[in-house]
Amino acid sequence: MEMGKRLLITIGGLLLVLFIGTLGFILIEKWSILDSLYMTVITIATVGFGEIHPLSQGGRIFCILLIIGGAGILLSTISTMTAFFVEGELTDIIRRKKMERIIGKIENHYILCGLGRVGRPIAIEFSKTKKAFLAIEKKKERIEEAISLIPNLVFIHGDATHNVVLKSARIERAIGLITALPTDQENLFVVLTASGLNPHLRIISRADDPESEEKLRRAGANEVIFPHMIGGLRMASCMLRPTVVNFLDKMLRQDDIALRVEEMVIKKTSHFIGKALSSLREKRQELMIRVLAIKERDSNAYHYNPDENRIIKEGDVLIIFGDIDKIAIFEKFVG
Repeated sequence: MEMGKRLLITIGGLLLVLFIGTLGFILIEKWSILDSLYMTVITIATVGFGEIHPLSQGGRIFCILLIIGGAGILLSTISTMTAFFVEGELTDIIRRKKMERIIGKIENHYILCGLGRVGRPIAIEFSKTKKAFLAIEKKKERIEEAISLIPNLVFIHGDATHNVVLKSARIERAIGLITALPTDQENLFVVLTASGLNPHLRIISRADDPESEEKLRRAGANEVIFPHMIGGLRMASCMLRPTVVNFLDKMLRQDDIALRVEEMVIKKTSHFIGKALSSLREKRQELMIRVLAIKERDSNAYHYNPDENRIIKEGDVLIIFGDIDKIAIFEKFVG
């Protein structure tokens, strides 16, 4: 934005010099507008074409002043324009306009606050699983790093702790928000603001200090995650059950296929309500989908490896395993 302002100022200064030069030659030498403009241009450009008409003494003095003042402004304008293109300011403007158009249409999406060491893997997972999301990050270099990994990243360059930034992310139409900012204070502020702007939002917050958990939950966070604690548990798992960890790593990180454990809610529009789980067997076999468990609505109980004769009910949550693209097909089939 600063580069854009400098460019506008220098272009304005150049136009002012052209106007003054043209007007000066008209008044002093009584030349036509075209001749005066031409003389002004070749004078400040110092191309050495020579005078188009003989100059009077007053005209020569004016020409000297025009060279001294105009040549510097012309060089400044050229250097600013070069920097504008070379430093990517024009690209940023075009990209920002594109982002504004995309964000203006987005809904039922997730908002990710922060693209640091914790936020970037979250963005990659959202991208791999084809979830509609946008990221908010105030450091430009982190955005560029994320774009190198996720070329189609939808983002806002701004501070997620500001109300106006969250509103520009269409938070009122979002279904979830993850705040992965560096400090607990920043995350607390985002949670408090987000829950006020959209009370129905599911909010997940990062935290470093265990004492922050109660504050974050009171502010509106549904879940509070401690990355350092998870990292420690992961290291213990690598030591105690290396094969299981290696299996999960391969499942999550391989690029040719995205295998995931997903949840699918049986909505009231599904035509499989009231039918046995076996009625989905053929489609599950076709798509290689596995039903690992079923959670009943308004219950914390899980039915692991459910019986094929179990009746499907509205609000049931099916915990399924398979390729993410095939899971999407299965969800549409179930309705």
